[in-house]
Amino acid sequence: MKNRFFKTIFALIISVSMIGITSCDFLGGSIDEADLVGTWNIDDVSAEISVAGINITQFLIATYEYSSDSAEAMMDSLVSEFSEGISGTITFSADYNYVISGSEIEGSGTWSLDTETDLLSLQETGDTELEILTVETLNATTLIVTLPAEDEELDLNGDGEDETTVDISIVIEMSKEEI
Repeated sequence: MKNRFFKTIFALIISVSMIGITSCDFLGGSIDEADLVGTWNIDDVSAEISVAGINITQFLIATYEYSSDSAEAMMDSLVSEFSEGISGTITFSADYNYVISGSEIEGSGTWSLDTETDLLSLQETGDTELEILTVETLNATTLIVTLPAEDEELDLNGDGEDETTVDISIVIEMSKEEI
């Protein structure tokens, strides 16, 4: 699970970088690919977690009768687990190559940006799976990308069994390095 999570995060990071090139004001189809080219610092990583469309905190309170404080603590722990180790930089070059350098995530490959749909695609060298990220914001200084929601089986009631399917969506915010 951890390895797949890091691959997903890696793809998200790359996607976020692509967003920087394509999304000027996030008007859908109005991003400029040239804005993506450059080196992006990963500033913040957040996760949105839900069960059957219900915020994880509310789900824990309603289903398992967690106290509000306990539910928040569990949420914080899960968000921390899924965003841990996502730091560093992503460089997008004009020749459609990218390089990710970070504390726990490194990789390289090719990228493409669909300026009509605001989707950033990353193809890691040696990997057959294409990672597709949604560019929320892309301009000369800011890139925000969202990694598509993925289902994970987790143990939320403490019985040692991963029986609850949760949807996890990761958002990566980046700023462009000044030249």
